[in-house]
Amino acid sequence: HGACLIMLCYHFLLDQVTEKFLSSESVGAIKAIRKMITQLKEHGVVDIFRDYSTKDIVSSFLALFKLQQAAAYYGEQKRTEGHSVNKKLLQRLAYYSVFANAAYGWKMEAASNGKLDRGNLRTLVRKTGIKEEDVVAAKWASKTHRPAYFIVRDLKHRKIVLSIRGTFSARDVLTDLCASAETFETGRRGKHRAHHGMLEAAISLATETKETVEKELHANPGYSLVLVGHSLGGGVAAVLGTLWEKDYPNLQVYGYGSPCVSPADARPTTCKNIISVLGEGDPFACLS
Repeated sequence: HGACLIMLCYHFLLDQVTEKFLSSESVGAIKAIRKMITQLKEHGVVDIFRDYSTKDIVSSFLALFKLQQAAAYYGEQKRTEGHSVNKKLLQRLAYYSVFANAAYGWKMEAASNGKLDRGNLRTLVRKTGIKEEDVVAAKWASKTHRPAYFIVRDLKHRKIVLSIRGTFSARDVLTDLCASAETFETGRRGKHRAHHGMLEAAISLATETKETVEKELHANPGYSLVLVGHSLGGGVAAVLGTLWEKDYPNLQVYGYGSPCVSPADARPTTCKNIISVLGEGDPFACLS
């Protein structure tokens, strides 16, 4: 009874501290994560280290590894020569991958290439080739369920580009960890299910950016909207693209290294303009 009382006091104090020092979005995310953890058994998650011996677990992993090697080998054998590749699509994917990368700003550039070109705007302009006057909006600091992003005019391709940053802060991690499946509606397309954190992030971005996007599209006749993002940003872009599918003709979404957005039994989006690029063997593309 004493241990139970201590745990109750601990959780009470933890709730008081989090509510005092964190934003309402962060507090909500922490509560959602805690609820999800307590319901793991209901989702079929099994503690294999409790139920099976270490020897059995290691043997199972080795057998799985061999099966994966065999599957990869036979999959390689089935590949046929002369497989057609859409070169224009590959060019677009390569082009907009730079925009997805630029959303991380100068700090990522310094970490990956050692270039100390301080200034997110300067890094964005240099990497993408977009002129500074064509940077419409930029938010470089993220919050829980509110990822960083920028909006630019791509005069070369007559596009308005909304680039969404991936995981780059502790608050982004909270968004990642809100991994329960939530139901949402898109009007004519009916109901869908998606990652809770990504859905909340997509809804907050829609609220924050839609007026700017519509203003730019109205001021630039013949332009269409492109959503891009890497990792968490790619997942959010896919959900946002589903929400906006009927609102913007010729909408295109390019996600790079995106995690799973919807559970396996969910109704998939019918939006054919969402393209996800995954690296072979990328473990994060299998996480959600």
